[in-house]
Amino acid sequence: MNLEKDDSTNSLENQISLIFTSAHLSQKLIQLEQEANDIEQLCLGSSHAENIFSPHIFDRGFNFGCANQDLYYSNRLAQDLIKRLPRLKKIFLIYSIFSPTWDLTLSRRQCIHARAFRDICGINPHWCKTKTKRKLEKGCFRELYNKYMSSGFISYMPIPKAPIGIGSEKRAHSHLRWSERKNVNPFMLKYLESFLRTYAKEYDIIIACAPARSDYIKHLGSIDLLFEKTRKISEVNGAKFYNFLGDTSFKDDMFLDWDHIDPSSNGPAEFKQRLSKHDLA
Repeated sequence: MNLEKDDSTNSLENQISLIFTSAHLSQKLIQLEQEANDIEQLCLGSSHAENIFSPHIFDRGFNFGCANQDLYYSNRLAQDLIKRLPRLKKIFLIYSIFSPTWDLTLSRRQCIHARAFRDICGINPHWCKTKTKRKLEKGCFRELYNKYMSSGFISYMPIPKAPIGIGSEKRAHSHLRWSERKNVNPFMLKYLESFLRTYAKEYDIIIACAPARSDYIKHLGSIDLLFEKTRKISEVNGAKFYNFLGDTSFKDDMFLDWDHIDPSSNGPAEFKQRLSKHDLA
C-alpha cells in the first residue's frame, strides 16, 4: 500500500481525519516532552485506552493512547517513548477484543492514520523500510487540545452518546469479524510478545481489556476465549492480564457509546479501583 496514493486517503472526510489525528499526536508528544521527568506511569493502546486512563487519577501518569493504535504501533511507540522517561515504573496496555488480529494498515477506512503515525511519530508501517523524518503538525485543532488535554488525556469529549440498544449488534459483530477476515494479520501477537520480552523485566506491565456497555457485551459470546493466547503470553513473560470486558462494575451510564468509557464519568475512577482490587487479591 502506498500511503501517498491510496484512494482511501483522498476523501474530504479522511483528509480532515488525518489533520485531526496529526494534531492530536503532535500535542501528545509536546506534552510528554514537557512532563517527561515526572512521568512514572505510561498508558498505550487505542481509543479505548485514551478514554479510560486518566492521569488525574493515576498519579504521575501519561496517556499516549490514540485511535487506531494497534499492537504494532503500541510496540513501536514504547520503543521511542520509554527512553525519554527516566522515572518510568509501570506501563499499561489497554486491550480491545480485536487487538490480537487487527492491523491498522489492512483496514481500508482507518489506514489514513498510518500517515499520522509516520509523519508525527516517525513510525513507518511494519511493511515499509523507508526512513522518514518526524515533523510536527501545527494543525487547526491545537486550540482544542490546549483547552481540554492534560497529560495526553482529554477529560471532555464533545460527542453525543449512542442510545442503548441501537447499533450495538452491528458494532460487536464488526469487531468480532476481525478474527475471521482473510486480511487479518495473524502475527500481531508477535508484537505483543516482543514488547513484553523487551520491557517486562524492567517495568511493571499491566494489560487490561477495556470494559464495554451491556448491550454490546451480549453479542460477543464467550468472552474468555477471545483472550486465551494473550493471557498465556502475558503469564509466560511476567505481565499481568485483567479482563474487564463484561465487568458489571462499569455501569451503562459510564459509556459514551457501546464500548468507549465517557472520560468525564466515573468510569476512569472505577477502572483504577478495579485494578487495585486485582492487585490486592
